[in-house]
Amino acid sequence: MSKNMKETQFKEATAMYRLKTIDNERFGGLKLSDRPDLQNSEKSLGIEVTSGIKQTFQENAGGVKREVSKILAELGTSPGPNEAAIKIHECLREKNITTAFWGDLNAPKIILDKKLEKMNVPEFKQFENLMLYIEVLDFENYEFENFRKLLQTNIVSITKAVPNLKKIFIDNDQEIIEINLYSNLDYVTHNLTNEELAECTSLAREYIENLNQ
Repeated sequence: MSKNMKETQFKEATAMYRLKTIDNERFGGLKLSDRPDLQNSEKSLGIEVTSGIKQTFQENAGGVKREVSKILAELGTSPGPNEAAIKIHECLREKNITTAFWGDLNAPKIILDKKLEKMNVPEFKQFENLMLYIEVLDFENYEFENFRKLLQTNIVSITKAVPNLKKIFIDNDQEIIEINLYSNLDYVTHNLTNEELAECTSLAREYIENLNQ
């Protein structure tokens, strides 16, 4: 199994144990699977796990730096900011490199759109209770209220695209925010202690090691 696949499984397992920690009655039966990533078929519960910075950008970070440096060199010493930005985005799109930072105003929308498209298939539709778990990696630029406003603006299109998507979880590594899409976007904040976070990490690592034996 590739290193990237193991890292993905580890993130999914970490999310699974964090959910079990905040509510074992609801999430205790979850297991790693695919499409969606976490499943409890007895409860018709499926949870898709993703990150606040697209994996494709993380994997191609070195290539991004080289391409940006090359573009800026070609534009000269004083390109206009808009011209530079347009050239950089055009280049990255051509190379299929996705830059989805929370600091980019469009990034959370990009993340949502990609996941909604992925979840609009029979494998996901079979679950009565479908949820999306987003791990925030770009802490410096993360603002929950901005994300909630994004949901408010797009709630009709979101629920129309994936009617069985009931909740979204935002994990910023300090707290897990549970957003109810069918209750006026009401939300509950779950706080985990450092000891609980450490235990979830340890359990996730052990789970993946056993899974790949």
